[in-house]
Amino acid sequence: MNLSNQSLEKYKTKYERAIPYPHIILDTWFDANFFQKANIEFDTLIEKSNQWMCYSHFNEDKKTHINIIEYPRNLKMLVSYFHSEKFVDQLQELTGHKKLLPDPLMAGGGLSIIPDKGFLNLHTDFGVHPYKKNWIRSVNIILFFNEYWSKKFGGILELWQPGSKTPSAKVIPKCNRMLIFNTNDKTIHGYPEKLNLPPDTYRKTLNLYYYTLTKKDPKRRYTIYYPHPRDNVTRSTLIKLETKLIFVYCTFKFWFKINDRLITWPMKKLKNWHLMYDKFKV
Repeated sequence: MNLSNQSLEKYKTKYERAIPYPHIILDTWFDANFFQKANIEFDTLIEKSNQWMCYSHFNEDKKTHINIIEYPRNLKMLVSYFHSEKFVDQLQELTGHKKLLPDPLMAGGGLSIIPDKGFLNLHTDFGVHPYKKNWIRSVNIILFFNEYWSKKFGGILELWQPGSKTPSAKVIPKCNRMLIFNTNDKTIHGYPEKLNLPPDTYRKTLNLYYYTLTKKDPKRRYTIYYPHPRDNVTRSTLIKLETKLIFVYCTFKFWFKINDRLITWPMKKLKNWHLMYDKFKV
């Protein structure tokens, strides 16, 4: 789908004025039949692929798949569309960011699945590409895949303003819904409540990040997690402690070009961090 100049101007105004930071929600962006085929392919990858990388620790519990070579036909077409010059030109016009660069590596993004009891604590995103030191992350796109989503499942994305006690906006993960938003050190978002899903169900998304090029070496900013206002002192401390550990890992990742696949096994073993917390109510 493409935007006319008239609708682009309308969406641009809505994007700029959104609270708590520039964003927009676009529904039924893709043809329903095409999207259904892509969704079926997504489910097939969940069932059959061994390329899923595990990110399971105190601040999140999810799996991602960035090996586009293994993506079936329609999922490849989706990614190609989002990386196309025509779409990126419209994205630049919408967001006001010039010379945006799509990420062919989909580092930190790609297909994502969140299992039952999964979650993603409130956070701001890493600010510089893990392997390209002059690429500054500027815009996020999240495309939601679940055909049916009940509010009782949880997993509703919250957009927060720094220092606030409640979220300023919420995004239900509705099928064929696309969220576009600016990302920087103040764009806090997440869904810290654990999901309550039926058996064999996942929260499914495609996540794409866009960058701008800078001539100077930017200060590296890694993912920073934030306690929820209701979190007790112990939980808040653990969230901040693990954020520091992630900083150390990401520094090594940048300098030694470490692939996140190397930490999939340790991540699976460390999953009991938050399980132990729940069990013993530390």
